[in-house]
Amino acid sequence: MEYKSIKRYLDIISATFGLIFFLPLFLIVGISIKLESKGPIIYKQLRLGLHGKVFTMYKFRTMYLGAEKEGVYELKGDKRVTKVGRILRKTSIDELPQLLNILKGEMSFIGPRPPLTYHPWTFPEYTIAQKKRFMVLPGITGLAQIQGRKDLDWDRRIEYDIEYVDKLSFLLDLKIIFFTILKVFSTKDNLNLSETAKKKEDYPYIKLMYPTNDPKIAKIAEDSGVDWITIDLEIRGKKERQGHLDTLISYHNIEDIKKIKESISKAKIIVRINPMYHGSKEEINRAIEDGADIIMLPYFKTKKEVEDFIRYVNKRAEICLLFETPEAVKNMDDILNIPGINYVHIGINDLSIGYKRKFMFSLLADGTVEEICNKFREKGIPYGFGGIARLGHGMLPAEYILGEIYRLGSSMAIVSRSFCNVHRKDDYEMIEKIFKEGVRDIRRFEDELRKKDYRYFLKNQRVLKAKVAEIEENMKNPIEVKKEDRLKEAKNKRNKRYSYCILTTMSSSIDYWIKPLLPLYNKQGFDLTVICNMTPEYKEELLKNYPYIKAISIPMPRGIDFFGSIKSIYLLYKAFRKGKYHMVQYSTPNASCYGAIAAYLARIPIRLYCQWGMVHVTMKGIKRIIFQIIERIKCLLSTHVQPDSFGNLNYCRKRLFYSKKKSCVIWNGSAKGVDLDKFDIKKKEIYGREIRRQYGINQESIVLGFVGRLGKEKGCVELFEAFKLLEAKYPNLRLLFVGPIERADTINPELMDWFYKNKRIIKTGKVSDVEKYMAAMDIFILPSYREGFGMSVVEAQAMGVAVIVTDIPGPTNGMIAGVSGLTIPVKDIKALVAAARDLINNEEKRKKFGYAGYEYVKNHFDSKIFIKKLLKNRILLVKGCYKK
Repeated sequence: MEYKSIKRYLDIISATFGLIFFLPLFLIVGISIKLESKGPIIYKQLRLGLHGKVFTMYKFRTMYLGAEKEGVYELKGDKRVTKVGRILRKTSIDELPQLLNILKGEMSFIGPRPPLTYHPWTFPEYTIAQKKRFMVLPGITGLAQIQGRKDLDWDRRIEYDIEYVDKLSFLLDLKIIFFTILKVFSTKDNLNLSETAKKKEDYPYIKLMYPTNDPKIAKIAEDSGVDWITIDLEIRGKKERQGHLDTLISYHNIEDIKKIKESISKAKIIVRINPMYHGSKEEINRAIEDGADIIMLPYFKTKKEVEDFIRYVNKRAEICLLFETPEAVKNMDDILNIPGINYVHIGINDLSIGYKRKFMFSLLADGTVEEICNKFREKGIPYGFGGIARLGHGMLPAEYILGEIYRLGSSMAIVSRSFCNVHRKDDYEMIEKIFKEGVRDIRRFEDELRKKDYRYFLKNQRVLKAKVAEIEENMKNPIEVKKEDRLKEAKNKRNKRYSYCILTTMSSSIDYWIKPLLPLYNKQGFDLTVICNMTPEYKEELLKNYPYIKAISIPMPRGIDFFGSIKSIYLLYKAFRKGKYHMVQYSTPNASCYGAIAAYLARIPIRLYCQWGMVHVTMKGIKRIIFQIIERIKCLLSTHVQPDSFGNLNYCRKRLFYSKKKSCVIWNGSAKGVDLDKFDIKKKEIYGREIRRQYGINQESIVLGFVGRLGKEKGCVELFEAFKLLEAKYPNLRLLFVGPIERADTINPELMDWFYKNKRIIKTGKVSDVEKYMAAMDIFILPSYREGFGMSVVEAQAMGVAVIVTDIPGPTNGMIAGVSGLTIPVKDIKALVAAARDLINNEEKRKKFGYAGYEYVKNHFDSKIFIKKLLKNRILLVKGCYKK
């Protein structure tokens, strides 16, 4: 389902809850307005809405009565604004009544702000292009509002509004909401988040060209904003010239032209042929026939070579000359007089070799490139020079090179191969992310450059010269990088440690799920950070036992807490930005929600959602819809989703929570496997006797077992009601209840009173040696309404215990129905009683199920095998990542 079709439903749900939630605030604000000045609480104003339709917009009144008669303007310290009004405007609370406009279908939470019917223009006075902003419902906040609306003229506001219409998506809305909230509490008025920040001048961006022969990467580059895709056929003499350098040499072939042509639609194909030789004519003909738009001639030296080249092309494609020899520069005046040249480019890598410079950008620092560019400019031929990496990357950061490109009037640049340097060349998801962010950053930087005056460019030139001088001084040999340096770099790459952050809500989750894996992650070269809501004492103990990790305590409220949730997301966002993690893993309902949003906004490359259960599956009505939407948001914002059972995997794929590509189950499921050294079936008899003796359970008694927290969703109501019926028939029956009593309030008091008073129910509380208690059980029961996997089911079988579970995803993936246990419908007391009777009355069947369960667990859930596969998965995920 497209986002546009569900946006209205989200608006209605959110506005309804917003009105209920903010009702006390409405009353306080209304009283405050009335006490300070005469007039209505709500200010009504006619605005232009969807398709230019006029509607009445509501706001809390912030000005004295009749103030609008003095005109439309905003001044600091405007005396027309009341004292209460200043507070309302500063916090944007004055916009809250527009929740009513949302319910009426006149507005949305996110969209272009509705203008007045007469200011800046009436609807007919907007141009056709500008009217595009009226194609969606107006919003309480929008893209222009998070850019600093007071600093924007109307043309810029409309540009942002049109951009929003073009790029409307759930993720964009989520980003706008987040930064609107930040903006309310921030003194900064401009957060600079737009995808485009064009000046009014109609000044084109520089042409970007990227070399690749991979059709998928070519398409990604084109979609990201690369203008030309380069097929590099040059091999003649190139290895001899550049083989000693730390540069990549392309090995494209002429067949690649057709493949790239078929994969792209807008970008031009520029083919860099070999220097002129006896087969040049055939090579040029083939390149043009296969779809080349531009033919580039490299490494020429004489005027005749260029004349022959242009004659062979014969106006069938555009011409680009690559000046990269001192001889070509020397003969430049004669060469540039040849008609038919469309573009020229300076290949400063080879040219620096020809001039025997230490560093290729030495030519940019010493004025050589500037002299050549001046010649090009005199001839009126579009020109470019050098290559650029991502912003902040490269020996000489791309920012300085872009500054020179703009100072010298260059109109094109090669995007260097290091721009998208990933370990796995088929990791297209990562490549797409790098391209989109990298090209966008370049375009944003260009927007900033357009605003600079000459003083900035002179300063940039001075800094660049100093940087180049520093690089030259540190280079051991001119141009050549010594072999030991390359070996050292390769070793550093092998020893590179990846930043891995694990997020969960409670410290108990760390104890059970995370702690056993920490030493193994550290051994594999991960720099680990653990984030949860932990006490100072717990944090101190954690760091003492695991000194190689970092621990951060961030409060994460359980349940529904709007302001607490916003605070948690903001704190996580700051922690993620500071940590610059390669991968963030999150699990548990609330932590995964906060973590997914914060990690997405912080642009963490790998966002891993460990889906260990879904809360919405047991809900009904509007509550189910809301929590299902939240689950979809978590999955959407994550780059990878790993359920702990195939049941949940298939459930979510079938309902389009996520695709097959971004989801998987580790081995056969679970979150960590079963430690068969701890759950040692050989010690079953010893453990069983010990526990029965400890709690006074007769060896002849039949023990039903349950492991987990007490609560309705765990099926405790059905378990207790079933035990009531069973104990009446079987006097020697006992119920061993192992786990904390956390959610007793979810069960009716009468049943809980019976539970506490019943002496046949042994209540152990939380225990650390659960394997001993399972050894004392004859039948393990898990009547849960929902589970991620149901680890206790697998652990019980590891101790040779027959199991009864509800027929839901998770538990049924950890046993074999009819072989190692029985399944029953959810909330079915009669079925539970019948299944229990079946096993109580048949000792041989219990033993048969127990043995089969042990064999199944041993072959499918051994933690030693599981952890190996888990570590392999984590290593594969982070390989190819990069620190921003």
